[in-house]
Amino acid sequence: MKDASLIIVYHREPWEEHVVAGSTQWRDHRSPNGIIPTLRSAFGPGEHGLWVAWKKAKDVAHPAFETDVSITRDGTSVAVHRVPLTSDEVDLFYYQFSKEALWPIIFAFPGKLSFDEAHFRNYVAVNRRFAEAVAARARPDARIWIHDYNLWLVPGMLRAMLPRARIGFFHHTPFPSADVFAILPWRQQILSSLLDCDLVGFHIPRYQENFADCACNLSGASRLARAAAPSKFLVTGAALATSVVTTALDHPLHGRVQLGSFPVGIDVQALDRIVDSAEHRARVAAIRAEIRDRRLILSVERLDYIKGPVEKLLAYERLLETMAEQREKVVFVNILTPPADQIDAYKAVRKEVDNIVGRINGRFSTLSWTPVRYFYKPFSYTDVVAWYDAASIAWITPLRDGLNLVAKEFVATCRGSQRALILSEFAGAHVELRHSISANPYSPASMDAALRRALCMPADERQAHMIEMDRIVRGYPVRRWADDFLSALGESAEQPGRNPLARPGSQQRSLA
Repeated sequence: MKDASLIIVYHREPWEEHVVAGSTQWRDHRSPNGIIPTLRSAFGPGEHGLWVAWKKAKDVAHPAFETDVSITRDGTSVAVHRVPLTSDEVDLFYYQFSKEALWPIIFAFPGKLSFDEAHFRNYVAVNRRFAEAVAARARPDARIWIHDYNLWLVPGMLRAMLPRARIGFFHHTPFPSADVFAILPWRQQILSSLLDCDLVGFHIPRYQENFADCACNLSGASRLARAAAPSKFLVTGAALATSVVTTALDHPLHGRVQLGSFPVGIDVQALDRIVDSAEHRARVAAIRAEIRDRRLILSVERLDYIKGPVEKLLAYERLLETMAEQREKVVFVNILTPPADQIDAYKAVRKEVDNIVGRINGRFSTLSWTPVRYFYKPFSYTDVVAWYDAASIAWITPLRDGLNLVAKEFVATCRGSQRALILSEFAGAHVELRHSISANPYSPASMDAALRRALCMPADERQAHMIEMDRIVRGYPVRRWADDFLSALGESAEQPGRNPLARPGSQQRSLA
């Protein structure tokens, strides 16, 4: 395909490829991700669409797979280009540079920063291969939707190759404040690339305003337009609150760029189908039979220092120490999905979690009660939804999180029943789910108060809060997120100052 009108650039393929008895099969990804099927559905009838992702190859010059394939499954057809990367390239690009240099800054943990300039050069080279793959297959005026920080340099490279293209970029993570972002030695290259977009999207206005601060204070952009934050994001006194947000920037070299907030939703219909099934009811009944009449406090997250697993366990230990009446009446189910083995920073976190779980169970267990049920393994999405439905309290207190879809999935599963959601004010979803029980995971007192409130809140109050949050989650599903972003990307092309020929120097700058 050399005339794609819509190109989605995402690190994962739209389906997983499996070879069975010499025949290729395409299957849904094993880990739940409502974003992928939503992006697949963006290619409507008559749309010349293309999906660009990477795929591992022993030899990138002669990969042992087709780099261009056309997939039709469940009534959806998607053309896919796979950029071949060696295992070493993926290791340097994704597991070392992206996760050990960019990730700590994005999530405001500069003390965990580790980088090598050679890794950055590899990152530039991989981004360039993505950009070249897109440019070789795109119409001159194509809409190109690029996803996440792994590909921060692709927009600037593409602008030089396709000056008339409409380029959109969406961050699935937070965007840090200017003083933290400034730690990156490559801050100018990253900002220069993002300012070459037509539209840069974020989950919430706080991240949008952080980017505007970075662009203005570090790169010489100016604010063209500011507006009151949309009412659905207005929350007072929370860490990620902002009442005013920048909606457009101008830069002498890059021209105008639109900014917007588009919080990712969940696939509510798919979740409802699971909850309404007989298999789901049987799973929930089995869990409740095992837990008996105890209240189930649930945590589901990937093992990562940003998720705050240690702080959560310490708060639970304090609860058992100070509220002896809760012993044997509650069970903390802690489900941690293992991270990639290549990421060294997570090994110390797991060791500490293991030690604390062992200490809690050693101190408080009885013959009939284990206070912490700890699972360090991946669960299927249907099993996770069953745990949601069996839980009395969802405990989601990351130290920092871009959004947090687990909170939304829990709310939609419970359908306004008498449950409680404890949510960190440093999770992006907190500004949407304002009826949750707010917690500051850096404050032991705040964590303790939130847990006690969840256990002691009257049933009618719990239900009123869950009903309101269910309305919010169902009112902005993942399909609407994609529609709103693509609609805004189309509108950005009509804004004054968006003539690509008015971008002096865009083809002369180098990101290498």
